[in-house]
Amino acid sequence: EIYRLKPGVRPAPDRRTIVLQPLGLFNAEQQKVLEAMKAYAEVFFQLPARIEKPLDLPLKDAEADAKISRLVPIGNRHADINRQYDSEKLLDVLLAPRLPQDAVAYLGITVQDLYAGDMNYVFGLGHFKKRVGVYSLVRYFPEFWGKKRKAGDDTTALLRACKVLNHETGHMFGLTHCIFYKCSMNGSNSLVETDAAPVDFCPVCHRKLQWNIGFDPVKRYQALGAFYTQYGMKDEAKWIAQRIERWN
Repeated sequence: EIYRLKPGVRPAPDRRTIVLQPLGLFNAEQQKVLEAMKAYAEVFFQLPARIEKPLDLPLKDAEADAKISRLVPIGNRHADINRQYDSEKLLDVLLAPRLPQDAVAYLGITVQDLYAGDMNYVFGLGHFKKRVGVYSLVRYFPEFWGKKRKAGDDTTALLRACKVLNHETGHMFGLTHCIFYKCSMNGSNSLVETDAAPVDFCPVCHRKLQWNIGFDPVKRYQALGAFYTQYGMKDEAKWIAQRIERWN
């Protein structure tokens, strides 16, 4: 029972693409992260991916926008952000009605801050059955916290983005929070916990994902190693090299 997957989505011959949907405008730096996330989705899940044309967020209709967002209490505000978007409503109002036919997963990516239910914020949310998810990148950059940019911050932001992408999309593919090892599927309630978690899945979650999607593990590890090397993630590339050696 403890190893059983929740009912999640599975790729099909006519439904294999991970579709990234920008929500709102991205600056040049954020656009680079988005494009890297697309490449990462392809190698991590061994499925094709593409980026759609952006959708408006905030919505042009101020009244409609107010129905899917809230003002942030003054004591909880960071930088110049005074509004958060309801991640569950974004799934239902913006994403689910636009779900592409060929999408095994339709993922909204935004630089707006998100919340869900009674939580002050969330990094992302993925639905187990509806094939939609939404993720925010805004808290991954130092400017959100009122800090100056320093060397390595770009790589850190991308690493965090990769973690939220594989974690929430992992939920969509049927994985629950991992309790066995340090794993990207561990639950996370803060940026500190996100940074402490590895970017890759543990052996148990890796096997679940392999069962669902049906990829070649060594081919996947090699592609991940190339990605980590390309984007300057030296520790992650070293870990992957060790995995390939042990697998062989």
